[in-house]
Amino acid sequence: MSDDLTGWTHDSNDDDSDIGGDGDPIYADSVAGPDGSRVTIDQLAERTVGTVLGLVRRANALAGGVLMVAGVIIVGSFLLGIAALDGGAQTFWIIFGGAGVVVGVGGVLLSMWRLHLVRRGSNLLVNEVRTLMLDDRNSERTVIETVEVTEQSVDVNVVRVSRQFAGLRDVAQRGTTTYPQLLLAMRAITTFPLWMLLATFTALAFIPMALIFVLILLF
Repeated sequence: MSDDLTGWTHDSNDDDSDIGGDGDPIYADSVAGPDGSRVTIDQLAERTVGTVLGLVRRANALAGGVLMVAGVIIVGSFLLGIAALDGGAQTFWIIFGGAGVVVGVGGVLLSMWRLHLVRRGSNLLVNEVRTLMLDDRNSERTVIETVEVTEQSVDVNVVRVSRQFAGLRDVAQRGTTTYPQLLLAMRAITTFPLWMLLATFTALAFIPMALIFVLILLF
């Protein structure tokens, strides 16, 4: 496998036994740098986390935009409904509209908080990715493929790119060792599209309700 963007190449002649003596670097199987030198497990782990953090920054930017637009629509519609309705209808709207605020706005805030936790725990994430590849050498190929696909997708919507991490999430979940920071990162990234979709759907559903409430207030 080759990737012009990453400079990593597949070499079928690499030996799976890459652990040398004391002080010798542990190399990633089938991976070479752009100058032909072999990439160590540590370098691959750092490259993986760098890719994750890059995606996290893109996701945060998108979430901020969704929060501003959807937040104004959802919260504004909710307040208009309280002002326009009374009695049982108002009580129903407080419950129904409040649920929409929780899902549409709270979901985006939760997603952004998870992404923040990923960035804050980046050092621990490097260690866990490294441990994952050492404990399960088959996971190394999943890590490489995830990084390659993500780096090739710089111009692709972040929601679509985030789906590429499902395989890495599954690898971390089925391991015998626990990887709390890695699982947090993978869940934050793979659930991101769902929260953005819910926020968008809720905002679209609240727009006609807001128009109705405006008409009630006017007439």
